[in-house]
Amino acid sequence: MTPVVQVWPYDADWPLHFQTLKERIWPVVAEHALSIEHVGSTSVPGLAAKDIIDLDVVVLGPRLKAGQTIEREIVGVVRFWDAGLPDDKLIASESPLSPKQRTGLRRFFKIYALARLALNKRKGLSGRTAFVSVVNREELDQPWRNTR
Repeated sequence: MTPVVQVWPYDADWPLHFQTLKERIWPVVAEHALSIEHVGSTSVPGLAAKDIIDLDVVVLGPRLKAGQTIEREIVGVVRFWDAGLPDDKLIASESPLSPKQRTGLRRFFKIYALARLALNKRKGLSGRTAFVSVVNREELDQPWRNTR
């Protein structure tokens, strides 16, 4: 059965849900991150959207100045499920993921999955919500959405 994406009218609680996620995740990433930002359609007041809160953890590299833009290759994928829908995350970097970076990503997304699961239960959403794995680009033999 193909999952159905449901679009909801804007919910004024979406910013509050984001704040809940941010408060749970920040202690884990604070040492390395500048901020956690609410992104995607739920961050736009008045816009109908999937009832899934997207966020970005903002990290500046050691040689990257605020406001500077760069291009990076996709070096990996975080496989993730949210409320029964695949929600993979692309990882961009100038070099392949190190074992330490993979461990850090696993730790972060395991905690993120717990926060998402709690939020989904509160909203009455069902379906699998889980961190699956971190995959290096070299390990991908076909597009990531089709390699579950």
